[in-house]
Amino acid sequence: MNDHPGSGRVEIKVGLSAQTSVQHTGGWTWESRWLLVTKYLARLQEIYGGAQIKSNTDLWAITNSFMIDGHHLAEAFSHQLSLGVQVESTLANSPALQLCGDYANTWKHFNRNGNKRIAYIWEDGDSATGGHFVTIGHRLRDDPQSSQTTVDALAVARAAWEAWRAFMSTNGIAEPTALTQPYLDKLIGQAPPR
Repeated sequence: MNDHPGSGRVEIKVGLSAQTSVQHTGGWTWESRWLLVTKYLARLQEIYGGAQIKSNTDLWAITNSFMIDGHHLAEAFSHQLSLGVQVESTLANSPALQLCGDYANTWKHFNRNGNKRIAYIWEDGDSATGGHFVTIGHRLRDDPQSSQTTVDALAVARAAWEAWRAFMSTNGIAEPTALTQPYLDKLIGQAPPR
């Protein structure tokens, strides 16, 4: 039997009756997901600040990746560190993390886990500072006539990242600086470009 992160484990017992069990074996570690969201935030900040991109595909890909992995950090912290109650509290108190969840579920499933909002990239373009920007729109899922709200992607990403950093600090989870330090140097102490 093969135990590979991200895959399931199935055992079948045959006799007079059949029995099947599935065991979740994990997936990406929280450190891996944290490294990804930290890298994505740093890259998004660079793009907003004027880093060259060939097309808006880079901007969209970084935004999508941040929102999806930012949401999946909840699963990593819950499953790997058994902090489910603390994760739920953090999610309930962070509009940015809630929007990450709505975005991820819209992107992957359109409707998942009872999400009441859909969230999507609404527009992108050149910013006043010489960089680029992307706006995320969201509205009620089941009411196409509901008014859309838009938010800046970098502001949401920064707020979500800060919410997870506060969660880590509160729960005694050390920053894996061996992985993240080059990106922390770009992010800590800098006001995000507007």
